[in-house]
Amino acid sequence: MRNGKLTIKSTKFKQVVSNKWLLSLLAATAFSVNFNPVDNFSAFTVIPERFAVSNLPIVMLVFAFVFVSLSQAKKENRTVGNSWKIIVSLLLSLLALLGETVSKTTTLDLLFSSKITFLISLVYWAGCAAFIYCFINFIVFLVHKMLSTQFAVKISKLPFPNAAYLFLILLILWIPLGVYLLPSTIGYDGARQINEFFNVSIPGLNFTYFPTNHHPWFATLVMGGIFKLGLFLFHSHTAAFYTHSFFLVTFSLFAYSGLISRIRRIAGSYVGWLVLLFLGLEPHFVAYAVCFDKTGWFLASSALFVTYLLDLLMLSDKKVRSSVFLTLATLLVCLFRNNGVYVTLVTLLVAFICMKESRRFLGAVLIVSLLFYEGWTRVFLTAFKVMPSSPAEMLVVPIQQTSFVVTRYPNILTKQDKKAINDVMYYRQIPRTYQPSFGDSAKNLFRYNSFLITAESIQDFKKNPNWWKNNIYKQRVHKYLLSWFVTGLKHPLLYLNATLDNQFLSIDPIPVRSFNTADPYGSASIYTGIPSDTYFVINSSYLEHVQPLVPSKQRIGLTNYLNIIMSIPLLNLFMSTALWNWLAISLLIYFIATKNKMGIIFTVPSLLTFLINLDGSVNGDHRYAIPIEIMLLVSLAVIKRNDPKQYLENE
Repeated sequence: MRNGKLTIKSTKFKQVVSNKWLLSLLAATAFSVNFNPVDNFSAFTVIPERFAVSNLPIVMLVFAFVFVSLSQAKKENRTVGNSWKIIVSLLLSLLALLGETVSKTTTLDLLFSSKITFLISLVYWAGCAAFIYCFINFIVFLVHKMLSTQFAVKISKLPFPNAAYLFLILLILWIPLGVYLLPSTIGYDGARQINEFFNVSIPGLNFTYFPTNHHPWFATLVMGGIFKLGLFLFHSHTAAFYTHSFFLVTFSLFAYSGLISRIRRIAGSYVGWLVLLFLGLEPHFVAYAVCFDKTGWFLASSALFVTYLLDLLMLSDKKVRSSVFLTLATLLVCLFRNNGVYVTLVTLLVAFICMKESRRFLGAVLIVSLLFYEGWTRVFLTAFKVMPSSPAEMLVVPIQQTSFVVTRYPNILTKQDKKAINDVMYYRQIPRTYQPSFGDSAKNLFRYNSFLITAESIQDFKKNPNWWKNNIYKQRVHKYLLSWFVTGLKHPLLYLNATLDNQFLSIDPIPVRSFNTADPYGSASIYTGIPSDTYFVINSSYLEHVQPLVPSKQRIGLTNYLNIIMSIPLLNLFMSTALWNWLAISLLIYFIATKNKMGIIFTVPSLLTFLINLDGSVNGDHRYAIPIEIMLLVSLAVIKRNDPKQYLENE
């Protein structure tokens, strides 16, 4: 340990790491490997098929980049064997290897089918790690240069706007895209929540929607209440959607402008301007701010959570007031997303452990938030007979793993296993329904259903509408999980394969995303969905007679703009879910290595969100990355930490 940095003491290892020729060759070789399906795994067949010559220019550029990077590091006497960078490089390279292996084949055959494929995988792992290591050095160098330029110095001296002006500037940046999407966009979730709030009846199915917590009932009350207010004031469905967008945009601008002002105080005006531009120009922030969906409310609440946590731990002397606001923000995150409780309360617990001087306030926030949340879920929702969310919503990974085994390897299951599965899922339908990269497919076969967005799911629910009012379903789910666990111990690679199939875009930023409506790994509905075209099987009268500001056909053109972004190298990485997950992993390892407690605290929620998202239904959907983006802005700002008091007079 030297100067807070971990270093590797092995001389031999450092000699290997510092061998620029070997590492440059490994990196170039790694970028020549392809992951297309292979029929014959003999060495004579695999080698020519796995190495492509079509991307020779990229291979040569990679070789030159790594060689120059390592040469420059040696010239400047920089420590080549810095442990945290090596650990990060090896870990991220492994994630890329696993993601690439299944991305085109949905199997691990390219990794384990023969000795030669395994050797090729090792070469890819080592070479990709060398490239990532050099890329980290390049990014660090680039950021230092960017922050020390004369331009950065001049920008830092400019008067920085206060929160009110930040609110207005963000609004101006949002107008071009926001106007395009008005009065609102809506997809499955929002339409379902309208139906629940207004108890919409479906005569053809003899079914009436009722309160559920499938999507948080609190969010349904807020969204439905605002929608009803718009109906009351303006007597128009279109105006009701405008009303919701007005409240959500206002709430979002308030949250994001407050976050920007705090980041500026800890990292300087130049960083503050960069964050302002990022939040103003990254299209997802404004898109969700005008979307009739719980996600926009959740994102703004997440921004408030890290903002008030910053106040309590670093920026404010008024600890009691900061604690009250932090408690409210914590509850909003928990109530606008069912799994938000795991992110906020664990983060508060980590902060409680790390920050002795703030334990009294953090403990109070933690206890009050937990008590209120438990009271809401166990007392309020029960008293008002709100049906809980299906267990399937928290079991996407086990369901995908089980479906993978049932579809491809049913012979490894015992009769008891099959019975346990059939007690909670429709066993015979699994092979016909299961999709490796779309968790909602098999999840909808769960017998204890709260999905209720298709005629089929509603008819299935009507067979057992009171499943949630007794403990039988809990017993059957428990038996299923026991069977699932035992099978996983026997066949861990099958479970790994199934999990990678479902979320390889969350761990591997290399596959390029698309925003067209046929994209199997994401939805364009937040840009193209309108109340009269909701991708929703069962419409209601509340979605009729809505006049979009921009006609539906013209909205489709927006996806072309987004796809242009996705076709630009490096720029498309910023729209990659995996990139932000990689950044969260890297920063946490860096902060642990440098013993930066504040950095650890503000990176933990991002890492927790990443881990929770691995249990998500849609492979690498960017909505999973947006809360991580918000929270990592603080983590990045902590690296360039200034004395916050020098900016107080400008607030």
